Amino acid sequence: MYAPTNDAKAETKDVFYEQVQNVLDKIPKHDIVILMGDWNVKVGDQQDGEEGVVGHHGLHGVRSENGERFVELCASNNMVITTTLFPHKDIHKHTWVSPDTCTKNQIIVCGKFRRSVLDTRDFRGANVNSDHHLVITKIKLRLCRVERNMTRLKKYNTAKLKLCEVAHSFKIKLQNRFSCLTGDEVNNSDDHVQDVENDWKKIMQTYQKTAKKVLGFQSRSNKQWISAESWKKMDDGRELKRKIDSTRSERVREQLRNVYSTKNKEVKKQLKKDKNDWAEVAKEAQKAAEQGHLKAVYDATRKLSAKKGKTTDMIKSKEGVLLTKQDEIQKRWKEHFLEVLNHPAPEDTGEFDNKDVISESEANIDIDVPTKAEIYAALREIKNGTAGGVDRLTVEILKADLETSVDVLHYYLHKVREQEQIPEDWHWGLIVKLPKKGDLTKCSNWRGITLMVVAAKVLGRIIITQIWDPWN
Repeated sequence: MYAPTNDAKAETKDVFYEQVQNVLDKIPKHDIVILMGDWNVKVGDQQDGEEGVVGHHGLHGVRSENGERFVELCASNNMVITTTLFPHKDIHKHTWVSPDTCTKNQIIVCGKFRRSVLDTRDFRGANVNSDHHLVITKIKLRLCRVERNMTRLKKYNTAKLKLCEVAHSFKIKLQNRFSCLTGDEVNNSDDHVQDVENDWKKIMQTYQKTAKKVLGFQSRSNKQWISAESWKKMDDGRELKRKIDSTRSERVREQLRNVYSTKNKEVKKQLKKDKNDWAEVAKEAQKAAEQGHLKAVYDATRKLSAKKGKTTDMIKSKEGVLLTKQDEIQKRWKEHFLEVLNHPAPEDTGEFDNKDVISESEANIDIDVPTKAEIYAALREIKNGTAGGVDRLTVEILKADLETSVDVLHYYLHKVREQEQIPEDWHWGLIVKLPKKGDLTKCSNWRGITLMVVAAKVLGRIIITQIWDPWN
């Protein structure tokens, strides 16, 4: 835009700045506003009460009348004159010089996001076929992060179960905890029978306490190519370092240093082996691609890339309005999944011939209490890496001691069968969003999957097997 000169009539200036203010009032508050143009003003270097508008590096001289108007416009709209923020030579602070060299137009670039502006200056060497110099401003957006109040469920570090000593320690501690729990139940045998809900809480807490004690939680900084054995050796080295720092005896400290040096060499050797093993994954992917096994290629590529899934901190409502507040976003997701997961009953139902209908006498379905063999088979069928439900217990934790898990689930499922009720946790599932293609601010471009408690999956597999086996 081109502003009136300093010699223009006051009415003309008033009309111009009033029009600019009307345009600024129509701009949404969250938009970044940058005013660029030939403003015909001299701001000077004075800062009395204008520290938030004029910086410390203004062009020396007296402020003109247009300058007063312009500074007032910037102050009323919470803006800053960026040419006054950065230390440059005076020749890089103005865009035009009058023929008599007495009047110098300054670079007037105004922006509300002051911390996002990295630099503003003119470049006198640019051939732009004008008596004005080229103005360049560098801007890097620094937006406020959207705070999430959601509490993420911590995952147990089940990778440690690959170590024999950790797996053995987990079994021993789990068996000891369940033996104490069984002893308490025997001592309280005179009391009325515990209901299904309390029994499940005891079982769940026993697994959770053991996993927290032995395995700990996953660290977000863990690198996938580092094996559990390497992490164990690094933890041992860290413990030796702590002993060295806390030991007062120089003789003992020297012995520990020798052990620490040996342990450090073992860590480096193990990490080198891990890198070579990680490279083998790429070779296996190449071999699978040559053989046409696309699933193996996809799994290997996803493992090697370790690329994080797409996400977004905002979502659109049904009307297309962008929602940024956390409570509004959660409400919108709830509304979306209630519609997706609760379809109305179909009007047209399938028709069956009488020959396809099976009588109750012919349907020989076993509805007895699940046997230990059925529970064992159901646990083995669930693949490792399957996410847990609200209890955070994954299938790897239950498989760590199959014998104990089978005995515990057999006892508990027997009680479920007797009382004909299941615990509250088995009614709930965690809905996880997976992105599709397209605009991720639309709920329709996300697919939801439900994560259930692993013990509930075991019961479901057993029931399906009992129904399906008679027809095979």
